[in-house]
Amino acid sequence: MKVVYQVTASIILLLPMPAFAHTGTLQASGMLQGLMHPLSGVDHLLAMLAVGIWAVQLGGAKTWLLPLTFTGIMAASSLLGMAGFDGAYVEAGILSSCVLLAVFITRSTRFSSPASMLIVAGFALFHGISHGGEMPADLNGFLYMAGFVSATALLHVLGIACGLLYRHVRSVKYKQEQPVAIDHDGR
Repeated sequence: MKVVYQVTASIILLLPMPAFAHTGTLQASGMLQGLMHPLSGVDHLLAMLAVGIWAVQLGGAKTWLLPLTFTGIMAASSLLGMAGFDGAYVEAGILSSCVLLAVFITRSTRFSSPASMLIVAGFALFHGISHGGEMPADLNGFLYMAGFVSATALLHVLGIACGLLYRHVRSVKYKQEQPVAIDHDGR
């Protein structure tokens, strides 16, 4: 039941608006604007942190493969957006990435490495096209890209840290809940 409430809350939070950070009215430029962009919308914060948290849940090489895949595909697909490609369902894809990642985390959903990377790459495609659509095709645009790629990577690392902290707290709590064996001598 807790999962239902979490997913419902996520959907309610995200439904009233398209991707929060994408105004569609401003042409982005410069590294500082690029750094601030992923921090300016709940959609970006949720997706980037969630990729890191889910990667920790999956463990092993996926801990780093998923964030690296997301960041690389997002950077590459931003060039599509900069070139004028305007996917009809980009905002819906961004919203879906947030909701599905929340579901994957709360349900501890596991896929093979290639499938997990493909899923994350699909999410990154939408985010990248959206970012690229806001970039001018000049040096300022590439500085903007460097900024949002850097901020995205930092948010992934923060998500990984959150996932590791949660895992640690959970293991400590589990150890505290274990019954203690007592000898016949009362020790």
